[in-house]
Amino acid sequence: MHYPPLILSRSLRSLANKLVVCLSRSGPAWLLLPSSSWPTHKLSKPTASVLCATIKSCLRIPEEQVKFLHALWSRFSSFFMLIRVVAWMRRFAFNCGRGKARHHSGMLEYDEIVHAKHLLYKLSQQDHYPYVFLAVQQSTSLPRGHMLIKFSLTLSDQGHILVCSRVRDPEAPTSPLKLTLLHPKSLLTKLLVRMLHSTYSHAGVTAMTSILAMSFLIPNLRNLLKLVSRTCAACQRAYARPLQHMMGMLPMSRTTPAPLFHRARVDFAGPFLLKVGHTCRPVSHKDLCRGVCLLDHEGGPF
Repeated sequence: MHYPPLILSRSLRSLANKLVVCLSRSGPAWLLLPSSSWPTHKLSKPTASVLCATIKSCLRIPEEQVKFLHALWSRFSSFFMLIRVVAWMRRFAFNCGRGKARHHSGMLEYDEIVHAKHLLYKLSQQDHYPYVFLAVQQSTSLPRGHMLIKFSLTLSDQGHILVCSRVRDPEAPTSPLKLTLLHPKSLLTKLLVRMLHSTYSHAGVTAMTSILAMSFLIPNLRNLLKLVSRTCAACQRAYARPLQHMMGMLPMSRTTPAPLFHRARVDFAGPFLLKVGHTCRPVSHKDLCRGVCLLDHEGGPF
């Protein structure tokens, strides 16, 4: 993951194919000529600007790109991996609009990862809360009966929806705590909850609810946490119950009412060594025969 040129070939093949299609449709005019007539000099500035604008249009977040990127993050099983890939994509688009001397290289920085995380939050909200997102952008009220009408919604500096809670912010006691709104059925929310569940040593439902409530507002959070705990292999091994053995079915002779000793069995035991008198050596061998009633287990020797 530390080598940027491998990103498009590994996880973003659909994005690379889309870029090729876009460039083939809006490329320079000399592409329609025979290959012998193609120019041999370097790309001119207008062609490079077309390349930069095409790549940025594919990495932007308008409404028509929501489903495309939604299909993109559904391929990931790790929240950290998804954030890093999106951060590399943003850097790639940023470097396309600059000269080689001004390229941003090296390892990912903290600000790039934070911007990629906020980008994913915004994308998830546009996908699952389109009307709420539009109402907050236009500063209009939600319709009556909406589940979020009782909350105070604002837009952050990065463009995603924040919910003002009743709890005060520990860092700024005079202002309320602002939470990020996420949908419980979003793939991004499930990746986030699984990541935090493993980070906090596979904490239970109550502990994870208090942890997530300090940063996120997720409706039906407890049901989501129960689903994550049931599908977690480590939790299943830790809280596994021993197998409860069931008693076998009794035969008809043990359950059907009948007179005493109507259904009986005979048990044999032996041989037993018996001594007669005060001698030390056994003098005889005896066997035991016992009859038992199957209904009340009463019996005696025959």
